[in-house]
Amino acid sequence: MASLKCIRLQGSKGSLVILLLLMCFTNSGWTMGSVLEKTVCGIKEPVVFWRWNNMAGTPDSSRVSSFPNVESISISTVDGRTLQGYQLKAVSSEPEMTPDASGYLLVAQGNAMLADQILGSFVEFSRAGLDVYIFDYRGYGRSQGKRRLKAIVSDYREIIDHLDSQLYSTRLFYGMSFGGIVLLDALNGRADDRLVVIDSTPSRLSDYGCQQIYDPVENLPKDSSNLLFNLSSG
Repeated sequence: MASLKCIRLQGSKGSLVILLLLMCFTNSGWTMGSVLEKTVCGIKEPVVFWRWNNMAGTPDSSRVSSFPNVESISISTVDGRTLQGYQLKAVSSEPEMTPDASGYLLVAQGNAMLADQILGSFVEFSRAGLDVYIFDYRGYGRSQGKRRLKAIVSDYREIIDHLDSQLYSTRLFYGMSFGGIVLLDALNGRADDRLVVIDSTPSRLSDYGCQQIYDPVENLPKDSSNLLFNLSSG
């Protein structure tokens, strides 16, 4: 009821009224999005993500239905968004044996891709004894929230922390294009015993108006011997 009272008090004078309404709704408990979903790359950030999302298309579970070892999974973020993805479970070369994953592989895809579109490319890693995880980015495919760089990086920090808590002995990461930006920013120099492949990722985003702290080159570990870079522009 507090928000309705605010509406009646403001009159009807264009943009000023809209601004006052937003203030009233916010003060009465209606949040207009999480702090994580604020832009860090200027006013063009929402537009660019909207375009990438349209290019990615819509999710289609039939793309992964043929894999017997696939499971739909989800994780809840710190700001209450639900991220949806898939786990390709490790499989044993001996059918009668119960598979025991030796590690995990977290894949961060390009900026116009969905998890179900590329999952099949990583089947061989599950056959090699790894649990493979691929999530739709926030606001893409089946995942909730607004598509924002700051939020997506935060999401992957949470995903990595969650996977690390499972006590896997080996931790592998593959980021392609935009996914390389996300992984380097999310890992924030934590390479230690992780193996990381960064594929066709730009070194800087600040040239495009983003805050410098999100430049991948600023998030490289001091010892990058566990990182492999593919510098091709494809």
